[in-house]
Amino acid sequence: MAKSLGIPRSALSNVEAGTRKVGAIELSRLAKLYLRPLTWFTGEDTGIGLVLPKEVAHVARAAATLSRRDRQELARFAEFLKSRARGKGGSDGR
Repeated sequence: MAKSLGIPRSALSNVEAGTRKVGAIELSRLAKLYLRPLTWFTGEDTGIGLVLPKEVAHVARAAATLSRRDRQELARFAEFLKSRARGKGGSDGR
């Protein structure tokens, strides 16, 4: 994350510890990295929209770092999993 923000790891640790503020450029980079609007980070988000389970949000963050081709492959895999779940009569994978 420090590399994506263009800051040293020690600076990121300070941000995480609450001893360093996040600059506007860093905030913008965070929004792009996590595919969120700036208002999500500032607390101005109205909360309107989709709330994702933690596991799904984690996959989305990881997918954001992939190449376009890899994201397309991930989408195809997700479609495969959905079709497999439908064939088994549920979405829990049992």
